[in-house]
Amino acid sequence: MEEKKLDLKNNKKTILIVIGVIIAIIVIVIIKYFSSPVMRFKQNLDNVDVSKLQEIYSNTQNYDEKKKIEKSFEDKIKSIVEEFVNGTKSYENAIEEVERFKNIKGFENVITSAKEDIEKVKTSKDSFGEGQNKENSGDILQAMKSYSKVIELDKNNYKIAQNYIKDNREELKNKTLTEVDTLISQNDYVTANQKIKELQEILTNDNQITEKSNQIKDKAKEQEIEKYKNEQEVSVESARIIVQDDRYKALYPDMIEVVIKNNSSKTIKDYNVAILAYDSNNYPLKIKPQFNYNGGGFEFTGQADNVNVVAGATGGKDYGWKLDQNHGISKVISIVKDVTYYDGSNWENPYYNYWIEQYKEKQLQE
Repeated sequence: MEEKKLDLKNNKKTILIVIGVIIAIIVIVIIKYFSSPVMRFKQNLDNVDVSKLQEIYSNTQNYDEKKKIEKSFEDKIKSIVEEFVNGTKSYENAIEEVERFKNIKGFENVITSAKEDIEKVKTSKDSFGEGQNKENSGDILQAMKSYSKVIELDKNNYKIAQNYIKDNREELKNKTLTEVDTLISQNDYVTANQKIKELQEILTNDNQITEKSNQIKDKAKEQEIEKYKNEQEVSVESARIIVQDDRYKALYPDMIEVVIKNNSSKTIKDYNVAILAYDSNNYPLKIKPQFNYNGGGFEFTGQADNVNVVAGATGGKDYGWKLDQNHGISKVISIVKDVTYYDGSNWENPYYNYWIEQYKEKQLQE
């Protein structure tokens, strides 16, 4: 039998050709991959100049490639947020890195959402720090108030905060309810109610706390109203209708005069008063100022600017807000709404809302 000799030379040539084709295919695939819009976008994500990112994204027409670009960008932004959450990146650096992409059109929602998350986590981290300080000082209530503001996105801190709340809720509840009972026995329903409200902010949907709140809230409100009524920094001394002329109302209109007293130690610069009006039978009337054509309203706010009422003095005498000549008002009542002092501070009357609730659009009981 004749033996066939292998043509090693030809076989080597064939193998080299195959290897060459494979290498060529690999090179083409690599070149195509690295020259694709998606890869070029990823390569430019860390560049200082982000204009290239906008150019690549805007010029990409293929739907799938565009979606991959969007996904790579979202992943990048999420990684920045995650680094801040984990503490490997500072708040300032995280915001700065996200802000770097703000001018790229098409990613506005991703940028806004990331910035919101960073701000939320910053607030959460600050609350956690406050909680630790209060915990170290032994103030369980304030510690739990701070820890309750730690959000789930703030992963490690959230777990620690929730464990503290869980471990201390019963102690805080019992301690606070004991304090509330002591305050009730001292007839201090306002402070007792404040403590209950603080407790409810942390321990929600607790039947025992809710029941205690229901027991005292009405008396607390009565005491609070009386307290605000008696402790006004600026009060109304009198309110009345000034008649300038009995006949020529168009030229000399009736006016509402409100005299206020400065009970503070500061000088008043400006103030606003709320005024309600009544007919001769004590039923409410709308107040229509002069040259007002919309029918007026049941509550009128009188503004007084640059009045210079010093501490202990009164203001507003012989001054008034002009009324429509057919106003029909027999009497008015008034309260100070807010005050601006010359030192730049302000006072908003806490009694105002209760006063409005009691008198507005209701018959005046004398």
